[in-house]
Amino acid sequence: MATYSTLEEIKVDTQANPSSNNLIVLRSEQRDAIDQAKERFCKKTGRKGDYQYTVLPESRQFLWNAKMRFGKTVCAMQLMRELDVKRTLIITHRPVVGDSWLNAFRQVVGSKNSVPKVDGNSDIHHIYGFGTRSDNESEGNFYDLEKFVQDEGNHYAFFVSMQYMRLSELVNLKTQAKYKNQSGDNSGGATKIENEKLKADILNADWDLVIIDEAHEGTRTSLGKSVIDDFLKKDKTKMLYLSGTPFNLYEDFKEDEIYTWDYIAEQQAKKKWYEEHPNEKNPYEELPKMNIFTYDITKNINNVLDQTGIFTFPEFFRTWTGNPKADKAAMPAGSKGRFVHEADVLKFLNLLCTKDAENNFPFSTTEYRKMFRHTLWVVSHVNEAAALEQLLNEHPTFRHFNVVNVAGKNDTDEQSENALDKVLNAIGELPEKTCTISQCMQNKGK
Repeated sequence: MATYSTLEEIKVDTQANPSSNNLIVLRSEQRDAIDQAKERFCKKTGRKGDYQYTVLPESRQFLWNAKMRFGKTVCAMQLMRELDVKRTLIITHRPVVGDSWLNAFRQVVGSKNSVPKVDGNSDIHHIYGFGTRSDNESEGNFYDLEKFVQDEGNHYAFFVSMQYMRLSELVNLKTQAKYKNQSGDNSGGATKIENEKLKADILNADWDLVIIDEAHEGTRTSLGKSVIDDFLKKDKTKMLYLSGTPFNLYEDFKEDEIYTWDYIAEQQAKKKWYEEHPNEKNPYEELPKMNIFTYDITKNINNVLDQTGIFTFPEFFRTWTGNPKADKAAMPAGSKGRFVHEADVLKFLNLLCTKDAENNFPFSTTEYRKMFRHTLWVVSHVNEAAALEQLLNEHPTFRHFNVVNVAGKNDTDEQSENALDKVLNAIGELPEKTCTISQCMQNKGK
């Protein structure tokens, strides 16, 4: 699998191999993301393109903070290949993206699952296998892949959901108790034992690289952390985290453990390409231009401060729980689940609809409301999402919008697989006014 830095290199290779299906073209920022991860995970041996694994604890993890459509899946598969790892596990809280990972895998290793060794020795080919927990084909079965990888030059990637792994009794006390209580129940006994054995064997496998897709989801719960901690027990396992919104992950990474590619960087690259390559096709051409506006609301809402004396949205959108310690005050009757600073949140919603000569608030005029017919509102927790949904439905302006809450229903971090369908059905073919509420992080310890 070749990567290229100029269009001329692509043309030369295509002319030399017109029937090749092993062509992947990396943009410069994708190349940078891969190289930075390699630099973090590996130690150079002195030969160009040749890396050697380290086992130092400080080189265990790396985060790709990259926007949607960056190509994180393809880049992760390319990293897998360039690291020359035997076993790669892909784990995600969104099991529906399995096909996307299989497509990325095929882009990198080709339809024959055979590619030359990365060091340039075209005489040495490596064979790759891919499977998922639910794959019934022989090459996709975990145990078949384990046998397959015993041969030198064989490698594989295995895809599994976080939901499945956190049910393992190795990390889940409830599952342990369930199996203990059912020890005398023979109904489905063999299947239960085999299923639990598979989870345990996946957790205990000698993984070289573990890729956490959509790492901001499902990893902050106690069970999610237990799954990740189980992988981290193995000294040589490298952890690659992928996310477009990793706001709840930053504190776990050092500055040199994060690669960032955001919308601003993308638009700058798009503009720069037109300037430096005026006669060539712009690889960023299909990526939409974004207009980003920020508003300073602290002068309008200045009495909501956290314990450190500063304004923060987690404090602003905090909800009553009924727990005096968590609430930091006695909860008013009938307020459980509603905002602690509800009067200020209402003031914020009113502000968004207020016409002001100095600020173009998004819902302040009929013209703007037509422009923002569908908007995404992101808060920090499912409780805040539920409270915001209720307040929007009660608001004199926003009650005329179709409000769709896709953040979930409770604190178990359960995501509805039909969330996208709910949003699309609400928007319809002729969208009028729609607000979608989601969450960007899970509180620690939940």
